[in-house]
Order: sequence, then C-alpha cells, then structure tokens
Amino acid sequence: MSDLGAKRLGPLGEFRLAIIGLAIAGSAAIMPSGGAAAFTEQVLHSFTGPDGGSPQATLTRDQAGNLFGTTERGGVNNDGTVFELVRQPGGSWKFRRLYNFCALAACTDGQLPFTSGVILDTAGRIYGTTTLGGAGNQGVAYMLTPNANRSSWTEQVLYNFCTRDSNCGDGQNPSGGLTYQGAEDGALYDGVSPLYGVTSRGGWRNQGVAYTLINPRGNWIERVIHVFCTLGNCADGTQPNGDLTMDTAGNLYGAASAGGNGGGTIFKLSPPASGHLWNHSVLYTFCQLANCADGSGPNGALVFDGSGNAFGTTEEGGAHAVGTIFELAPGGAETVLRSFCAQANCTDGSTPHAGLVLDGAGRLFGTTNLGGAANAGTVFRWTSTFFSVLHSFCSEPSCADGTGAIGGLLREGTGSLFGTTESGGAVSPREGTVYELTP
Repeated sequence: MSDLGAKRLGPLGEFRLAIIGLAIAGSAAIMPSGGAAAFTEQVLHSFTGPDGGSPQATLTRDQAGNLFGTTERGGVNNDGTVFELVRQPGGSWKFRRLYNFCALAACTDGQLPFTSGVILDTAGRIYGTTTLGGAGNQGVAYMLTPNANRSSWTEQVLYNFCTRDSNCGDGQNPSGGLTYQGAEDGALYDGVSPLYGVTSRGGWRNQGVAYTLINPRGNWIERVIHVFCTLGNCADGTQPNGDLTMDTAGNLYGAASAGGNGGGTIFKLSPPASGHLWNHSVLYTFCQLANCADGSGPNGALVFDGSGNAFGTTEEGGAHAVGTIFELAPGGAETVLRSFCAQANCTDGSTPHAGLVLDGAGRLFGTTNLGGAANAGTVFRWTSTFFSVLHSFCSEPSCADGTGAIGGLLREGTGSLFGTTESGGAVSPREGTVYELTP
C-alpha cells in the first residue's frame, strides 16, 4: 500500500533484463541490524471467532481514518468476514463486523477471502475477492453496499470465477485483492473504472491469469488479460499472487511466486493496441544465483520510489533461505537489501509474506510471518543501509500482542503503522489481532 502521508510517487521506470551490481547477503548493502526501535504496539481488536478469525490481509483506510479488512475464517459461518474499526474520540476504536461470507446456500456469495483485502469507492462501497465460493466454487469478486446509516450491508457478486468453461479459462482462486488506476496515490475508487487482479490457478495452463473487471452499462464482465505459463518452461512465471500495482500510464506490475527458474518472476503488463490480451514482459527472474541467493518466491505488491526503483520481498531464498528484501533498479539491477535470519535464531525475522510500505523519506516498512525474539513474526524498518526490528510479536504473555504477521502494513502520515496477525490476541481463543505501532 502507498504511504498515505507521502508525496505522490513519480512514474514507474522501464526495466531491462540484466543482473548488474547484484548485492547479496554479506555485501556492503547488508549492514548490521539495529536494536529494537522506539515503537509502541497497541492491540486495537482481538478476534475470538464469531467476530472473525485469522486476518491475513493488509488493511484499508477511509478518509475519516477508519480501518477496513477481512478475516480468512470466523464469523457466523466460519468462512470469513469483512470488518471495520471505527476511530472514536480519545483514540479508542469500535469494531463492526460488516459481512459474513457463506451467508447463502452453497456459499454462492463467496468463501475464505484469505489474503485479499478490500478497496473503497467514493460512494462508500467496499470491493474485494474470495478464494473459494461462488457459482463455480473457485472464488468471486464482490461489492458491499451500505444502507443509508451504514448499519447493514448488502453483497453483490460481481463475477464468479471458473464459470466460463470447464477448464476455468477465466481463472480460479483469486490470490490477491483488486486495484485500479489511482490506487497508489491514495485516491478512492470511482466505482466505474476497470478493476484488476490475479488468480493463482486457472487459465489455459492452469497456472493463473491476470484479469480485468469492467462495468459497461451497469453489468460487470471479466476479461483475461494474461495467461501465465504461455512461454516455454513457464518463463513468464506461474501462480501470481498479491495485489497488482498500476502506474500513471496504465501499466500493471506484479509477482508470480513460481515459474521462471523455479523461484518466480516480477512482470509487467502493458495495454495492447488491440485485442484483450495485454503485452507481457518479465522484469526479473529469481533464483538466478546459486542457492537462490537473489531470492525466491516473491510476494505482495511492489512499491516504487520517485526514481522508478521497485521494492518487494521474497518468502524464500537469500543467504539464509528464509526470504529477502529486494530492489529492482530501472536499469535492470537487482539488489538484495536484506537477507533475513542474519542474526542468531532469526531474531531479525524470517519468511516475509507481504509487500512493503515506502514513506516519503525513502524508508521501507514490512512484516515477517516468523522469526523475531519469540519466532512469532516481526515488524521491521529498512532505511538506506540500516535495518531495525520495530516489534517482535508474542512479546506479551499468551501472545496477547499477536503472532504471525502474514498481512502487510498500512502507514498513516503521522508515522503510525497498522496491521494484522493471524493468531494470538488478548482474548481466548486468540484468533488474531488488529494492531497499531506508534513511533
């Protein structure tokens, strides 16, 4: 997600396939970690099951500062929820469960949003995807519309995946949320422009697709804009995951978690002059170095600075085989900024599963699912050549502060960071948390 307090980022640069000046763990780009920084964690909500369970997606913020998110499971039907945390006077928060998935027979309204967060439009509606459920039981794209006082919400399924043909040529199992032009600048969705996303499976090769949802004359339709594994040996990547990033020229950027050399790819999709399929190019293929020292298994959306450099994480690979922070320069150079588990017992974190946040000062913030002082995950900051752990989860008795940060971070202009953990919390059975870290 974009830093809500930072200035608008510049256009994204073009990439060329090259490995120039690659820095791996132990090089000058990998500096010793700093001690724990002065951030304070506050748990805003602890899930217990009926209100939701196992939140794994990055949060979204509206213009009033309220937070929106999803839980993979829990709720009335234990198939996931959409929730809101309303900011109250004095700094407290009020939790509201907005929707329970699988409210319809056979879960035709969707099931298990997994790591898919939500987006908001200018009319106050909510959009997202689920991994399963729907008419084809392979996931849906949905919209939630509130009543006049926002006390109840009505769901509309915008598209049912795996319903066009028996081979799921339209994709199956959405593996990220939806995006649109202007999302990276913090603008709300206008409710009518095309939406974009990826599925981890389906398509002609059953290795995933990139798609668009369009709304001509009020009827939503889906079009596949790229089918993965169309190049020999799946050189274009397979199993795309996470949110796509769109630049001001309408190009899309994303990550495929496998394919290429086996370690996944970073790709670009450009609008075609004609036809439905977009022009696809591979910007980087991971696992080019021995033992995948350059990273393997990219996750989450990319973030870009004003010079066109892209930043992201891999879940595996690196000097210690448990993930990296990487940078791709416009000229094609890949630099491993951090190989996780550089400290004894991985106290600096391991296995990041989400993308990064970039602030206006060029600092990167992110999460790891494992590692840290209690091997329950971390929130970290990377600034130029210095790495700091801002919080190690399960630092409180019974992991009341949460454990397992699969989702990414949302950053406010004040510097506060908001996120979720998939388990832990102050109230048994400890089904996860929403937390805030304050500098």
